Amino acid sequence: MLKEKLKKIINKAKKGFTLLELLIVLVIMAALAVIAVPIFINKADEAKQLAQKATMLTLENQAQSYIWEVGVLGATEDILSDMIAAGYIKEVPENLYKNVPNNSDKTYVTSVDSEWKATAILTAGTATDNGVTYNKPDLVEGMVPVKWNGTSWTLADVANTANDWYKYNGDLDNITDANKNDGVVTAVNTNGEKWANVMLRDGCNGSTAFNGSMMVWIPRYTYKVDKTNKRIYIKYTAGAADDTSGGYLKHPAFKLGSQELTGIWVAKFEASPKEGVGNSIATDDVTTKHVQVKPDVSSWRYISIGKMFTVCRNMNTDTSYG
Repeated sequence: MLKEKLKKIINKAKKGFTLLELLIVLVIMAALAVIAVPIFINKADEAKQLAQKATMLTLENQAQSYIWEVGVLGATEDILSDMIAAGYIKEVPENLYKNVPNNSDKTYVTSVDSEWKATAILTAGTATDNGVTYNKPDLVEGMVPVKWNGTSWTLADVANTANDWYKYNGDLDNITDANKNDGVVTAVNTNGEKWANVMLRDGCNGSTAFNGSMMVWIPRYTYKVDKTNKRIYIKYTAGAADDTSGGYLKHPAFKLGSQELTGIWVAKFEASPKEGVGNSIATDDVTTKHVQVKPDVSSWRYISIGKMFTVCRNMNTDTSYG
């Protein structure tokens, strides 16, 4: 009896699957693909991150050897070409994120600060206006560069032709009366400085709608506090080549863990919930609402620090922001 059943199973296998069985197999394969593809994508991105960290560590170690053996005069934006010429590395490493939106033009540079510390970074490069060199805005996926045309926000030129998007060529908070003892503070903008503004996709499509959350680019800089004249002076940094001579200090905002940053994006306005405020702990101390950074709306006040961190962190995972 058992022998006969085995023969039937073998014969059925030889004839192939029925249409129903094939459909079941296809459904199972599709389900597995839905699960597997994100896993492989995440693993691929994780591998890129590890490779990038390894690349930066190698560049920094080789740069440090180059500095000790050859020497560098003061803060230097990039010594990669010198390292290649001296045989410390073969070539400039490839940008592993070149196919990610807003990352195609980014390249590796190895900067040296005034204390002879080497730092490797992936950067969009620098710009120079009126003799001032600073780091260009580091756009990420979901950001739309915008400019104010006098009446409304419009799409800005990423190439920043004629400085229509941004211009950092001095101290944007320059004050005419340096000591401010008379109580009169007059802001000046004689060199046409302007912040680099971007909108997120939670209200901005880059063509017909410009009502997204807004961020402002702050290029990396060092600073000095003048207690006598009640002033804070800054010097923009090229790459990560911080110049701390003359009593200037590095700012902790430009370092995230072990990663050196070419600049930071900060909220242009106070945070508010997209769903509106209820002005009470019961209605606003929640994580179910969506944060936005827009003008002319009531600020989100009744919320704990922990929950505010959660809703802000959601901007990184919620696709509505880009």
